[in-house]
Amino acid sequence: MEPNRTRRPRAPLPGSLRADVCIVGAGYTGLWTAYYLKKAAPQLRVVILEQRFAGYGASGRNGGWLTNAVTGGRGQYVKTHGREAAALFQTHMNETVDEVIRVATLEGIDADIVKGGEFTVAYDAPQQSRLIAEVRSEQSWSMTDVELLSAKEATDRINVVGTTGASWHPHCARIQPAKLASGLASVVEALGVEIYEDTRVSEILPHRAVTERGTVEADFVVRATEGFTAGLKNLHRAWLPMNSSLIATEPLSASMTSKTVAMMLIDLGITRTHSRPRVSNDNPFSEAQFKTLKYVPDFPHHFNSLAEAQAFCEGFFIEYNHHSGIGWHTPASVHFGTHHAIDQQRTITLNRAFNEHPERFARRPRPPQIRTEVWINEPAKETPQTIDANVETV
Repeated sequence: MEPNRTRRPRAPLPGSLRADVCIVGAGYTGLWTAYYLKKAAPQLRVVILEQRFAGYGASGRNGGWLTNAVTGGRGQYVKTHGREAAALFQTHMNETVDEVIRVATLEGIDADIVKGGEFTVAYDAPQQSRLIAEVRSEQSWSMTDVELLSAKEATDRINVVGTTGASWHPHCARIQPAKLASGLASVVEALGVEIYEDTRVSEILPHRAVTERGTVEADFVVRATEGFTAGLKNLHRAWLPMNSSLIATEPLSASMTSKTVAMMLIDLGITRTHSRPRVSNDNPFSEAQFKTLKYVPDFPHHFNSLAEAQAFCEGFFIEYNHHSGIGWHTPASVHFGTHHAIDQQRTITLNRAFNEHPERFARRPRPPQIRTEVWINEPAKETPQTIDANVETV
């Protein structure tokens, strides 16, 4: 996420100061902490220190989903805290999705939020088996609200080609993460929170956050650095930063968001093929030559002249025309008609071998026949149409 060009960058820390609470990091963790602190205790002086700008890290450039997933799974919490506590944790996660939407609506944060649930699709047998097992496991927790959808039910919602089934639950929303982070930063500022950007904290000590621009002393220091924690002094091994890559585009046009060509062809009953359309001057043998030529190991990246290309191709075609490929005959033999005599001699040789050692053969061997027709894309056979007529006798 880049800074919002329509707003003025926030000033850095002007020097050492004292606050009630110092929050290091202006991502979601830091901003939400500041929001609820000021709502609960408006008199507190809350200061946020951010090394770049609010929402610079993963908060402003993530996958854009707001979901109820328990990181690492509920199982680990069942082992450490028991099933009842894990269930309560999941319930709070469900409520958090709605709480974010509530605050965004209340505070006028336009983050393109749409709560449509989480839709997971399977499109082969192994995926379908895993999907069913996962749904059955989730349904053992009453608060997950997961539904198992048949192939038809799934495609009626979202038509993914090849869908064998899907699962869905309501506790997920789509968001524009940068707009949520930017909007939340503006909201907490309006509540009286001080945000100092371009201020990198190098070390967190008891009741102090140290920067090159000064030190902030506070009764409480909240480390909200997430993936940037490893950059703090003495915390290099406390946190392992991970990342994933996403592709961002300009807003898609209607042609990109409407039904795909592939889906349209399926709806129209048109069979797709990887071959090119048939044309009047198709020559399968020339096509075969050209394809073979392209895969010659020493085929150059480019030719410097037409003469160089002609010389290379001449050497290739001389060799190509004398390799066996058409019914065990070379293209030259087929072209000049010598393959008939060669086939006769091969038939004599094969018959002699069969007569002398019939036990070596499952059936009498014969030379492969040469096709009289060869197609790149064979056209559909035209069948005579029957015309029904009413014959009236007089």
